[in-house]
Amino acid sequence: MSDLNNEPGDPEHAPPSFPPGQPSAASSPERAVSCATVTVVVGVSALLIGGVGGYLLNDGLSRWDVTASGQISYACAIVEKVRDDHRNEDDWGGFGEDEAYNDAGAISSLLGAFVPLVDPEEGTYPPLGGDIMQALQNGGLDDLNAALEAIQKECESR
Repeated sequence: MSDLNNEPGDPEHAPPSFPPGQPSAASSPERAVSCATVTVVVGVSALLIGGVGGYLLNDGLSRWDVTASGQISYACAIVEKVRDDHRNEDDWGGFGEDEAYNDAGAISSLLGAFVPLVDPEEGTYPPLGGDIMQALQNGGLDDLNAALEAIQKECESR
C-alpha cells in the first residue's frame, strides 16, 4: 500500500513518540552542552592562532623597509638583476617564458606606475615605472630596454 493512500493518524506511519518526561534526542541537554563546548574551543583556538600569527607577522615585517624609499631600493636591485642578463632585444626570451617580464612588471609597480610613491619627508616621487608598463603593454623590447636603462641610471645617481 502506498503512503499516499494512508489516512492521517495511521499508526503504521506515525512518527516515533518518546515516553512522557523523556526529551527528544535533538533537544537533549547533553547535546546542547557539547555544541557549546565545541563552539568555545573553536573560538578560543581561532583567537590564539590569530594572535600568535599576528605577533609573528608584525615582528617579521619590522625588519623590512616598506617605505617609498625602500620600494625604490628594491626596484633598483631588481633592475640591476634584469639588466645583467638583458641588454638588448636578443637577450629576451618569449613572453611568458622569460621571468624577466615578471621582474619588469614588479619594477613598474614598485616605482609607482599604478599608485604614486609618497614619502613623508621627500614628497611624491616621479612615476618612473610608467615607461616600463607602457613598453610591456605595447610589446616593444627596445622601449623596455630603454626604460630599464633609464631607471638603472636613475638608481645609480641615488
